[in-house]
Amino acid sequence: MVVGRIENLIPIGLPTVLGYEKCSAEAVDWALQQGSSFDDIERTLRTVAAMQELDCFPEQFGPEVATRIGRPLAAATEALAFSPSDGSECLSRAGGIDVCDGECSILRSG
Repeated sequence: MVVGRIENLIPIGLPTVLGYEKCSAEAVDWALQQGSSFDDIERTLRTVAAMQELDCFPEQFGPEVATRIGRPLAAATEALAFSPSDGSECLSRAGGIDVCDGECSILRSG
């Protein structure tokens, strides 16, 4: 299986594992802008989720770290779900994600 440009996908996993919701969602947006496919990003998110479920993960990093990944993983998954597939219409605005006019951008505060 050929995977998209790894340098676009690694930045999704890092903030997710570190527990940063906003950064995880922004990383998805960034990867899409860099040309990564929906499938590659979805596969990346599934891989992060699978790593979280391995017995060795909570043993090595602690159960609180494994649990902390859930919220940023959900934010990244939501950002991908609300990303426009053809870039032509306003799809939604939910959870700080504004998808209009072919752009998926995370609303920045301040």
